[in-house]
Amino acid sequence: MAENSAIEWTDSTFNPWIGCTKVSPGCDHCYAEALMDVRHGRAKWGPGNPRSRTAPSTWAQPLKWNRAAEKAGKRMSVFCASLADVFDNEVDDSWRVDLAALILATPMLDWLLLTKRIGNAPAMLARMFSIPGEPPRSVFVGATMVNQQEIDRDWDKLMEVKHLYGLRTFGSLEPLLGRVELPPFGSPYIDGIIVGGESGHQCRIMHPVWVRDLRDQCSDYGVDFHFKQWGEIGPYDPREPQHHVLWVGLDGHVYGTPPADAVPMVRWGKKRAGRLLDGETHDALPWRRAIEQGNIDA
Repeated sequence: MAENSAIEWTDSTFNPWIGCTKVSPGCDHCYAEALMDVRHGRAKWGPGNPRSRTAPSTWAQPLKWNRAAEKAGKRMSVFCASLADVFDNEVDDSWRVDLAALILATPMLDWLLLTKRIGNAPAMLARMFSIPGEPPRSVFVGATMVNQQEIDRDWDKLMEVKHLYGLRTFGSLEPLLGRVELPPFGSPYIDGIIVGGESGHQCRIMHPVWVRDLRDQCSDYGVDFHFKQWGEIGPYDPREPQHHVLWVGLDGHVYGTPPADAVPMVRWGKKRAGRLLDGETHDALPWRRAIEQGNIDA
């Protein structure tokens, strides 16, 4: 149907433009900046630098995916944008209007708009679709929130999108940088949570208790829980004792003399660390239900 995305929780990735500005601790080791700015020079990261709109051939890809989805009779998901931010206020509104037209022209695609600027989303969505409150049901809006401070700051902003537009919403807690308590259950509530650890040689460590806490909170609240990956460093496996063990405290720090709450972790590398949590995979996502059931309102 389309080229598989390297991102586990989506079928394909579409980038309408390239470039961004770091605005969160989660941006510290930005892979997009390393790839598109430092390595390829496609766009310069940072405030005041122009974003680079992608080629017409790139913009034609979702139309091709939509035709393939119609032929197969099965919805597919598209993450927009992995190398930028849809709600970046340094992007011209006209580009977002063009994106909205593409979204409306591809009704078999579920569009995942994940942002680190969720406060911009309500007004920008209204301008994108030129109607206050009616983006299509195929749009899912997510906010990246990597620690408790960002949860406390951005949760209500994400819920405002849900309240105003009736869209499904999700939180991406990747890289998860600390123990997080979700706000008390309310209505409407978030539809899904994605959790993942950081990869790369500079990665910060994600304590297993942080992940289990979120799994259990999602279960209590009836929220889809998706565990994407441990990242570079994962739990110790006693079947492979030759690896150097890192004793990680509940604060995420590595200790020579481990405190009582420390657990053994190992730098396995992203692929070997995998995505099992207590021996299980967790794949629930609100758009997966729509794809599996063939119903946008599933």
